[in-house]
Amino acid sequence: MTRLINTHALETRKIDSAALGHMAMIAHPMAEPGMYVGQVHKDRAVVAEFTLEVVTDEGATQADIDLGRVVGMPGAAKAPLRYRVSAGGYALFFVSQGPGGYRVVLSKRPERGEEDQLKPGFDSSALGKGDLFVLSLIRPGTWKLEERSTRAQATIAVSYILPGKEAYRPKEEATTLSLSDQGLSIEKLEIGPGEGVVIGVETSKAQFSVLLEDADDGPETRARQTSEPDDRTSRRVRWNNPRAGRP
Repeated sequence: MTRLINTHALETRKIDSAALGHMAMIAHPMAEPGMYVGQVHKDRAVVAEFTLEVVTDEGATQADIDLGRVVGMPGAAKAPLRYRVSAGGYALFFVSQGPGGYRVVLSKRPERGEEDQLKPGFDSSALGKGDLFVLSLIRPGTWKLEERSTRAQATIAVSYILPGKEAYRPKEEATTLSLSDQGLSIEKLEIGPGEGVVIGVETSKAQFSVLLEDADDGPETRARQTSEPDDRTSRRVRWNNPRAGRP
């Protein structure tokens, strides 16, 4: 069996909720029944569309919408994908393939007798109250989480796991925190690679960024970096004072 390795996820050093890529997901509550049109934006252009039906009868409580699959291959002609979820459930947006960098806009189709225009609703570039921003950081090191509107910040330390007798398994329980007008409920947290962090939005507008500030590639790399001289401090420069020319 051939296994595919997502190199985009391994190389990710920056995550942005307004340009969704790997290692992050957005969950948006769908309270109002109806038919919704979803547009996927990238670089200020609409690159794909999908439909989401929110029903009142019993159904799935979560619609898993893979934006990488929605976009598909560039230039490929295909019908928009359709999703379905029960009212009160969540639309979960994520990227499993490709470089990512997507923004999602959901608009409700008008009912009979209403104006024939889409009603703009959810926009992933400005998360609102009830939305969830979910992280699953893989690369060990120190990550900085920041919310732009409130300027709230938190440090996430992802530990480096040494090989052992038993295989490493991430904890199933995610670390939960919230964002209010006063900031983030947790400012420092430590997790293992691949363990979840769920941020509940309690403000009217939020945009998150997560940046890898200091990668941890293991004890051997740390020891080598400590023992090797820094070229910036050990480099010698010879400078000769120019003599004034004779008259």
